[in-house]
Amino acid sequence: MVHMDSLDRKLLRALQRRADLSQAALAEEVGSSTASCWRRMKALEDAGILGPAVRLVDPRALGKNLDAICQVRMKAHD
Repeated sequence: MVHMDSLDRKLLRALQRRADLSQAALAEEVGSSTASCWRRMKALEDAGILGPAVRLVDPRALGKNLDAICQVRMKAHD
């Protein structure tokens, strides 16, 4: 278990809202220096708390209006 203080929790909340914030903007939002913010983010990444940053695609903007997940179980494959 990793010890997290209030600044770490602020970082996580801010990143959950806007993962695309620059280091400077993130540091300003949480009330920290840019260097301290970077070190804390790196420590959270190294601890496995922060995973890779991703960008989500809006399927409707691409004309994709339906997502389907299907699971098939078979007793035999013949």
